[in-house]
Amino acid sequence: MRLLAEREAAARVEWLRLEGEAAQIGELIKECRREIERLTITWEVLSGLVTRPQSRCR
Repeated sequence: MRLLAEREAAARVEWLRLEGEAAQIGELIKECRREIERLTITWEVLSGLVTRPQSRCR
């Protein structure tokens, strides 16, 4: 029984460690998603500026 309890305790420690890593990965995914959204908006704005005809009024 002692061996079973030790294995259960070790499994719980590993489970908690993995849950912590999963939470960190989840946050990294959110940060990457926000960065992609910002870059997409920047790309759209800049390509609009480059492709827009120049005004002849100065």
